[in-house]
Amino acid sequence: MWGLRPRPGRGPRPSLTLDQIVAAAVALADAGGIEAVSMSKVAQALGTAPMSLYRYVDSKDELFMLMVDSVGTQAPTPATGDEGWRVGLRRWAESYLDLLHSHTWIVRVPISTPPITPRQIAWLESGLQSLKGTGLTSFEKISTVTMLSSYVRAWAQLTDDISRAAAAVGSTPEQAMEQYLRTLVSLIADRFPEAYAAMSDPGMAAEDEGMDADFTFGLNRQLDGLESLIRSRESNA
Repeated sequence: MWGLRPRPGRGPRPSLTLDQIVAAAVALADAGGIEAVSMSKVAQALGTAPMSLYRYVDSKDELFMLMVDSVGTQAPTPATGDEGWRVGLRRWAESYLDLLHSHTWIVRVPISTPPITPRQIAWLESGLQSLKGTGLTSFEKISTVTMLSSYVRAWAQLTDDISRAAAAVGSTPEQAMEQYLRTLVSLIADRFPEAYAAMSDPGMAAEDEGMDADFTFGLNRQLDGLESLIRSRESNA
């Protein structure tokens, strides 16, 4: 991925390219989830033998890493001009969520290392650029990007889990949540008064604009906390 591995200068011309292998694996994952990707299925899609793939990748885990890097869109533009760090980080988080919604299988790939691929580092760089000049330490800047990344990934996995469960019973996520609330409210009135009051509050339905609103609320609260820290650094400078 970094272009450091030397290319062989002699021998028979390879019948495949690494890009072809990764593209075939991504197509399988986009169609059937990460569970649909195996060395044998990728080889079948390419019309070759599974063992031939090991000339290009060492393992399925390495293939997964290449797949994630290949679908990574260009890192979002960091905060520029008068935008401020908050605008840049919001754009970063929303762009990452869009990427995970486009390729939901990414959240099913185990994280085995810190960011190591070119596109991962480009996204890290984007987040750090937005925090430039905030007065945060290097540790705090990297921890901030890690915090946002973890939040976005967890939210993407949660919404995918809900979508899968709803689809399994022929429903939509919105219909499934409505049924959940109706069922829960009918069960908890006597035992859990605060939960009942919140779940049955008509004002909740008025404010609820779907799962995207929940994501935005959580993101704003994280940015609020970060803003408080940054302001305290500025006042002590």
